[in-house]
Amino acid sequence: MRIGKWVLAGLLGVLVLAGCSTQGGIPQADDGPEVAVADELALDSALLADLSNTGAMSTEGLVAEGWGWGLPRPVVRALRHWGVYLPRPGANGSCNIAITSGADNDGDGVLGGFAATFDCSGETPGGRSFVLKGTVTYGDDDDGDPAVISRTLAFDNFYVKVEGAGKNGIYTKRERTLDGTVQLAPERDPNGGLTSVTLTKKLTLTVVTTRGEVTHTTATTFDRTSTYTPDDPANPRLAGTLALSGTVTVDRDGDQAVLSVNTDPDNPLHFSRDCADAHPDVPGFDRGSVVYEKRVNGEVQKRITVTFIACGEMQVQVEF
Repeated sequence: MRIGKWVLAGLLGVLVLAGCSTQGGIPQADDGPEVAVADELALDSALLADLSNTGAMSTEGLVAEGWGWGLPRPVVRALRHWGVYLPRPGANGSCNIAITSGADNDGDGVLGGFAATFDCSGETPGGRSFVLKGTVTYGDDDDGDPAVISRTLAFDNFYVKVEGAGKNGIYTKRERTLDGTVQLAPERDPNGGLTSVTLTKKLTLTVVTTRGEVTHTTATTFDRTSTYTPDDPANPRLAGTLALSGTVTVDRDGDQAVLSVNTDPDNPLHFSRDCADAHPDVPGFDRGSVVYEKRVNGEVQKRITVTFIACGEMQVQVEF
């Protein structure tokens, strides 16, 4: 089955909601948790897509492709994969982006500090109104030592709202707020190849979805560590495996669940740059499994196993 960014099959929703039904093994749930998981996996894919072929991250200088605003390439990737709509300068609506760019003091190709504060609003090409506010920071964790190549991407009250009438005429509004950090800590071999990248995530994504007069609020907190191992250390951004471990806390309309998340050690997620480029609306994984579990007193109450069969295709197994 082909999956889109907004329909990752309720990976977390069924672990929170009681009495959810399934059709063909696909959980049917509110899209708040679905969006949270889709966004989080897409962010992984975006960050992995920016590993350079020299062993470090891609060139971190400001790039023109950032919708004309001059944003660092990793920030552009993250926002695009997160589904942010940002008009080009002079387009319909108004957009003010206050940018502060630090110097690369240690000469390692990574900016010492970058911050962009957004204040944008207007209309999407589809005729819906949008609002974008908040701050993104990105930079070298130690700009005085070229041997330290870790860097941190941080979101501070980063808020996106899109609203308007859908094709069925029903008013819909989706508000998302992202707070927290992702640290990327690469390790190199003696030849300069990238042997691994550790992604430490401490993110909270709050999604408020309104359809007609019905509103649901879901806050999903990710506290996990991922390790990416390139297939080829000399060309790390082409492909590699991603092992996940940690916890996910979901609070939906006041009901809370704490879940463990792990990749199958015998079938870890496999990232492909070709997949990420060919299908930018879905995470760039072409095989591998992720397991979400809810436990009470050590007993597994519910388990969902998501297996990527091919790029853009997956199977979902739900055990209650």
